[in-house]
Amino acid sequence: MAAEPGTSPPADIEALRQLVLTLQQEVRDARAAQTPTQSTQPVAHSMDASKLGRKPDPFNGSRKSRAVQSWIKSMDDYFELNPGQHSTPRRGVLTASSYLIDPAKADYNTYVESKGEFAAWTDMKKWLKDTYNPVDPINTSRKNFFSCKQGLDESPNSYHRRFLDCKNLLDTPFEETYVVYFFVHGLIRHYKEQILADNDFAKWDKSLDEVVSKIKRGPPPTTTFQGQSLSSRIGTNVGSSLNDRITSDRPNKKQKTSNTSSNNKSSGGGNTTTSSSNSKYDESPLTENQRRFLDQNIQKGGGIILYDGVQNKVEWIKEARQRNLCINCAGPGHNKSQCTATKRSLFGLNAILPGSNDLNEESQL
Repeated sequence: MAAEPGTSPPADIEALRQLVLTLQQEVRDARAAQTPTQSTQPVAHSMDASKLGRKPDPFNGSRKSRAVQSWIKSMDDYFELNPGQHSTPRRGVLTASSYLIDPAKADYNTYVESKGEFAAWTDMKKWLKDTYNPVDPINTSRKNFFSCKQGLDESPNSYHRRFLDCKNLLDTPFEETYVVYFFVHGLIRHYKEQILADNDFAKWDKSLDEVVSKIKRGPPPTTTFQGQSLSSRIGTNVGSSLNDRITSDRPNKKQKTSNTSSNNKSSGGGNTTTSSSNSKYDESPLTENQRRFLDQNIQKGGGIILYDGVQNKVEWIKEARQRNLCINCAGPGHNKSQCTATKRSLFGLNAILPGSNDLNEESQL
């Protein structure tokens, strides 16, 4: 029965109200007790994160001495600190491949497309060592040092950096006087004459930094190359297409082309050649035999001069620039103007690629 107005509520209703108030207070106390525990969770998480260590640097496929070994060691350390990144063989391969950048990434993708995925990180390590580790690191580093020359279109600063890289990889360091001597004799003629003509450098007792400082203070080169200034060889329009880039031509072929053109004009014949037919670059794709030889030569680290039928292919020029390979010999780490390769064996190419029409045509030139 409901209580009449002005009368107090029954005792059981008052007891129920007190019970509700008590339960509400217990809920608030429980929530307050959980707050410190929740606040410590981010701290514990950050402590776990501090155990991850430093992530490995990306690997670009450098063939410098000990470069690939150092990168593999950093990946092994990373996997040891982060077992979850190597919880399965497949995950280990995916994690390691995510730290590859071009041209190493392109080499990895090419291998996977042709031979399939690596079964585990150990298999990938073996491929990396076989591909990017010099067979003879001591001779390789010495050869790179003694063959380091300034390119015709290379700045002194760029040559200086490359020279220091080669010097630092030597197994036995040279005295400063010999380092300066080799650096000066690797300069282009304009800068080398400046140093040799200065009596202050006659005893070769100056430091490498002093030589570079003197070169920077001197006048820039104004010599010409086959009738073109150095600035015009480099080109003022950096964004021009490959077909507009100027490279060195063989004088005999250039003379032969000009004589043919003049003969056509003098004879007044109707079969005149167009500018596209006289173009040095060939936009047609590489043949199967040319592709096979390039892959074999790149795998060996280059060193064999490619014949003109390959060098003039636009497809090969773009690939070489993207992968930092020499257009002349397919070797890594230098360009055509810096190439020291001398081996050019057409017989050897025909032996590797039997039945190649392109090679037969080249041998008849």
